[in-house]
Amino acid sequence: MMEATKILAAACLLDDGHAKVLEAITINGELNDFERFSPIVNGLKIDNLKIPCLQLINAIIVSPDEIDFKIHLRNEMMRVGLIDQLEALEKNAASKDLTTQLKIFNDHREDDYYE
Repeated sequence: MMEATKILAAACLLDDGHAKVLEAITINGELNDFERFSPIVNGLKIDNLKIPCLQLINAIIVSPDEIDFKIHLRNEMMRVGLIDQLEALEKNAASKDLTTQLKIFNDHREDDYYE
């Protein structure tokens, strides 16, 4: 799953990539009968997936131009447990890369709410 999250995060930055990634994540959730962002948020509980999953979360949320859509995506992730995972990660951020990804998430969240 680690390599898949890295590829999906990179794909979000390509032309039309964000829409394709969201479509794939949505289809996966529908086929497996779970909330589409649950596997990504749950990946934050696994040591070797924390950074790649947070990179993917940041790529999904940061990529859209429309502020309302960004907030919608972030809130959807929060509803499946992201808020609890972020609190746990912030308390135990052991690496510089993880701290960087947390800062990116928090900075964009603040910027989006002020716009």
